[in-house]
Amino acid sequence: MNKKITLLLILLSLSLVSCGQKDTVSKSDNQGQNSIEQEINNTDKDTSSDVKNNSNTNKATDVPEQFIMAGGANKVPGLCEYVVSPEINPSIITQNPLFNDSANNDINYIDVVLNIFNTSNEAKMSKDTITAKIKIKDKEYSCFSLIENIDGSNFDEATSVNPQEKRIIHYIAKVPKFEASTINYEIILTINGKDYSNKFTYEQGLTEEEYYKRLN
Repeated sequence: MNKKITLLLILLSLSLVSCGQKDTVSKSDNQGQNSIEQEINNTDKDTSSDVKNNSNTNKATDVPEQFIMAGGANKVPGLCEYVVSPEINPSIITQNPLFNDSANNDINYIDVVLNIFNTSNEAKMSKDTITAKIKIKDKEYSCFSLIENIDGSNFDEATSVNPQEKRIIHYIAKVPKFEASTINYEIILTINGKDYSNKFTYEQGLTEEEYYKRLN
């Protein structure tokens, strides 16, 4: 059974403040799947630039929305969690996984899942406000993002979060396969130009059943 590692991070009244309007174009399931596959292909093409040695980069000076460890005040209920698996699934599994590379012995996916609440009065593009990457030893792996649909049964073509709406967003990194029980990982979230990070290990994990009980 896959273990899902739950980090007790809380997004406090997170307002998505970057550019972007609600995507109002209706598309078919096939078109949505093609778009998602294109996103994955684009990520693969950029692997050489996404995987890099840790180095100092210029950071924006804007103050981000509040993002603190669990136990603080004014919480919006939610968890940050990640899973190391050859499969990527939404919260409610009703069909085959979106990604299934179990036959490939060379890669794995790390899926960082955030519950995000848009406190603003307009739809916002999640990927323009929050980006994620995974650091393993001295290497960093960029993530691409997918939003679950409202009922959590699949991934949505839309990339925006509506006003006063809570959505589950997956930030997915494709990494070399390794022995999960022997490696420490670091999640690095960049929110409005400022980095937030947390280190974790496989032993911190919850079972899949325990994780989804916490979400509900």
